[in-house]
Amino acid sequence: MATKVYDERTSARADVDTCVEYPSSDGDRISESQWQYFAIFDTIGALRTRFGDRPDVLVAGNLFVYYREGDPGSRVAPDVMVVFGAKGNHLRQSWLVWREGGAIPAFILEVASESTWRVDAVEKRDIYTEIGVTEYWRHDPEGRFLPTPLIGERLVDGEYRPISLYTDAEGTLRGHSAVLGLDICVRDGSDLRLYDPVAGQWLLSPSEKETALSKKAAELREAQAEIDRLRAQMEAQRREG
Repeated sequence: MATKVYDERTSARADVDTCVEYPSSDGDRISESQWQYFAIFDTIGALRTRFGDRPDVLVAGNLFVYYREGDPGSRVAPDVMVVFGAKGNHLRQSWLVWREGGAIPAFILEVASESTWRVDAVEKRDIYTEIGVTEYWRHDPEGRFLPTPLIGERLVDGEYRPISLYTDAEGTLRGHSAVLGLDICVRDGSDLRLYDPVAGQWLLSPSEKETALSKKAAELREAQAEIDRLRAQMEAQRREG
């Protein structure tokens, strides 16, 4: 029996079958090795920082996307996804398209591994084509599964077409994501990074951001210590003279 429900977390009404369950996990691991883990974790972290002040943008990873109401088998879990037009960027157990006003990921990145690269290349690609994912990127951090460390495709007239890639003077492989307004890059053959071509700077990974904040805090402490020293010196001179 179908009924109307209101989900406070998404602020959306939807017709749902109360007998249908949409699991948020299937027990699979997020990654198979550190190559996959850091590529996924660092990319999600950089994108969350990039779009963190926009409540209409959701950045997530390994989150089930259910794209047919009433059919829990019609699901896919991208390694990294970005949705524009989200009804808030709060945490979710799953992304049910019909509860989210029909919003689907505009950007998806899959990181290749021994057990996933074939599925990424065929089955997932077909699903992303069907549901209308604008950009689909694949990265091979180990250099074992794809013909190149990075592959980008953009949906044009219902079909994916290659996004041009080039190698710059520093040996970095680059492609531009029009959806994100960022360059998707691979440095040193395996290091997936995001670059802001307008600001002319790399987006920081979570560990790099923490290091930068710690360095800035240390510099501020040193500056304050120098100010305190000068004040003490001036006070001593005042007393002497």
